[in-house]
Amino acid sequence: MNFAKGLNIERYDIAGATALICQDLSLPMVQFAFGIRHGAWADGPGQNGATHLLFELMGRGTATKTRSEFNVALESMGSSLGVTLTQEFALFRCVCLKRYFSPTVELLMEMLREPALDPLEFDTLVQECKQELEAERDEDDLLANLFFRQYLFEDHLLGRDPAGTISNLDTVTLANIRELHQKRFHASEHLWFFGGDFDPEIALAFVEQVAKELSGSVAHLPVVAPRLHSTPKL
Repeated sequence: MNFAKGLNIERYDIAGATALICQDLSLPMVQFAFGIRHGAWADGPGQNGATHLLFELMGRGTATKTRSEFNVALESMGSSLGVTLTQEFALFRCVCLKRYFSPTVELLMEMLREPALDPLEFDTLVQECKQELEAERDEDDLLANLFFRQYLFEDHLLGRDPAGTISNLDTVTLANIRELHQKRFHASEHLWFFGGDFDPEIALAFVEQVAKELSGSVAHLPVVAPRLHSTPKL
């Protein structure tokens, strides 16, 4: 969704969470995102890829809706939900029509509060992620980027692939994912963005509600300077 030039982005700090708002009334659509800071950087030792698994698994059903029912609820409104993960942040991306803004956010909130974290879905997801990592080995650009980053940064946070590695994914358990869900959503980690045609007061009310309902702890990343290899001569 492209926003018109000259629109202002306003920042709000609410109950510890941060929200960015950009109104664009040119189309009756809303694009919004909810995320947390740090992303893959906060994965524990030997748990590289755990945050990626958590976010993907959360989108596969809730305590009251199966994966199919959850998807039908979204699709019946023409809404969509996706996941983006980097070293610096992890977020859910949503797009919906203006008239379905509130029910779409409410579905997102249900997923955040009570994701199903289903064992069968977890096993399926791990296998899918491993297959994707294996497929990436056939992409020269991706493979070169991976090995160059590992060469430069070794085991430092900067050298991590947000999707993890095949060996790491084999060590992450569903119990790890459930524990991660309890820990990662402290209000001070919340990042929101709202763009399009919507009521800012309603959006900010959702921000405050989620900040109060989700718990967790602040992520404290180790401050360790990377040991850089000298750049190889070409």
